Amino acid sequence: MNQIDAPKQNPARLIFIGLLALLVLAALAVGAFSLARPKLEGWFPLSTATPPCGESRLVAGTSQFSIQPAPSDTDGAQLAIPSDPGVVYWMGGDSPSYALVFNPDRQNQVVLGTLRAGMAISVNWYDCSVSTYTIQSVELRTVFDPAQVDPELVGVTLYLPLDGTGRGLVVIARTMQPNPQ
Repeated sequence: MNQIDAPKQNPARLIFIGLLALLVLAALAVGAFSLARPKLEGWFPLSTATPPCGESRLVAGTSQFSIQPAPSDTDGAQLAIPSDPGVVYWMGGDSPSYALVFNPDRQNQVVLGTLRAGMAISVNWYDCSVSTYTIQSVELRTVFDPAQVDPELVGVTLYLPLDGTGRGLVVIARTMQPNPQ
């Protein structure tokens, strides 16, 4: 009988061919993923950029207030301070001297009435930096105009009007240490 002998397969050769086939498949998968990546954009975060902190906030004691520009009419004249809870209004003043005005509601009177010389207050700015101030004085003044804040002051002046005559509670705080983050 004539028997046809099948050639013997070399096991090392089969392993090599199998590995080569796996490498080709892996290269094809990487190439397909690279081509499809624009379609997958947004599914996976590509970076961890720090988002902006948003609005500026005043921290006085255990209370926090959103800092908003003071309302004005079309001629630029200051209007009455709205009674929005949790909001303090920036009346002007450039860095490094700021004037912030509270609406005269009872809650704000209590908060400002608890502040004392030597206590710290801070502003968490919209860009995530923090400025810390030390209260120098808390005074009841018969007349105060927030537009005439001491331009030499490196700090913040808080004003809570108590009536329409200009009488109010004035808190003056000087910069302790700005802490950019």
